[in-house]
Amino acid sequence: MWKFLLDPVFQALAFLLTLGALAYVAWDLYDEARDPTPASHFRARRREPVREAPPPRQRTHVEPSVEIWTDGQGETRGRVRRGPCRGMRLEEMSREQCEAQAIYARSHDPAAAVGLDTFIRHKFGTQRRYEPRPTGSLTRAQALAELGLAEGATAADVNAAYRALIKKHHPDHGGSHARAARINQAKDLLAG
Repeated sequence: MWKFLLDPVFQALAFLLTLGALAYVAWDLYDEARDPTPASHFRARRREPVREAPPPRQRTHVEPSVEIWTDGQGETRGRVRRGPCRGMRLEEMSREQCEAQAIYARSHDPAAAVGLDTFIRHKFGTQRRYEPRPTGSLTRAQALAELGLAEGATAADVNAAYRALIKKHHPDHGGSHARAARINQAKDLLAG
């Protein structure tokens, strides 16, 4: 094997291959200096015009149309920065002014529109009306109708109907106190 490496023909061939490789690297570096576009050694180079990168997007700060906060006493306060009611304080605005500002905010500042709609609901929304509790007692037929049952319903049917209706009509979930009281009275009558 050492004889093969010491052979002058093999050494001349190795010298020529090394010289060719160095010439290729030199040519590649020279060509790359003239044309800075990257190219792979595995595919032919294409001469394409260098495209300029688009300018970076300009980020502009957009002032919110409404600022809303809660003060130390838990009161919601705010100030209008842009729109038809510019410069006004939320707590001094009428319902019509708040709604006009909300219309503007929906098209120009959706985040502020959500906060403003909530403010309007809390400040001007209708208060929950509590209906008086029923004073009279229910008959068995009325109690069955209240729970949506037919004559001959079992205690399990009464409990199942009661649970379904009280989940739907409980005052903590937006239901009416009067309706919840009637459902409770009907269950008490039928279960007892």
